[in-house]
Amino acid sequence: MTKTLMELRAEAEASVAELNKAILSDSHKAIKDANAKASATISEYNMLVQNEEFSVILGYEDPMLEALTRLTLPCIKTTTRVEKDTGYEHAEIQEDKAVINLVALEEASEVPLFPNGQWRYWLASLTYRLAARAYQDSGGDAKDFSNTFKMSEGAKGVDLGATPTSNAQIVKQLQAIVDAIYFVDNGENVGLNQYKVLTKDVKYMLYIMCSRGRKTLSVSLPKTSTMLRLVTEVLHRIVTDADYTAEYDMIEKKA
Repeated sequence: MTKTLMELRAEAEASVAELNKAILSDSHKAIKDANAKASATISEYNMLVQNEEFSVILGYEDPMLEALTRLTLPCIKTTTRVEKDTGYEHAEIQEDKAVINLVALEEASEVPLFPNGQWRYWLASLTYRLAARAYQDSGGDAKDFSNTFKMSEGAKGVDLGATPTSNAQIVKQLQAIVDAIYFVDNGENVGLNQYKVLTKDVKYMLYIMCSRGRKTLSVSLPKTSTMLRLVTEVLHRIVTDADYTAEYDMIEKKA
């Protein structure tokens, strides 16, 4: 019998409560087991939320536009804080949002959603281009990176051109992916998409795709899963005609 969201949410809350008991027990095994159970229950809840949201999205006349406009789905996750009175960590459930997985969305559809399914290979190629760019910018050797970067056989067949990490080539690759995911003719009888990639889209991806590596002075370069999320965010910006923003310490305005 399929569980309801209410039932799964109750199970998630209960599993997190069990995790907090395990934390207080100071038993490594108990904490590990309770954490695994909580993660599994939360994942099951989030999957059901995704399935229900996908059913709604796929009911629209233009499901892909609806998905790209929404950009995210609701989900839950666990967070921890240290209790002042005990000094122990305390886990709790927090509401969150997750970028829509376009691959999963099409898999849930009874009809194809993408004009060209080859974009998945191009996405892997885009991941290589941007990762290579970051690797070179941080002082790495381009040839060494090319020889060691792991790619699928399908992605290896993509022509990278003479300057694979240039802004022009990355924009071109990203535009091809956008066209393959969501294409609306611009009406000028030239077969071009009305949704255009700009250089600022590439720069946005470059600025936020990396994180600190595990080792000192190392950078963790993006994987294809990260690139899928970023491409979806770029598509959201394009179809909604939005602007990128920056967060920083601002001078407070005087009253």
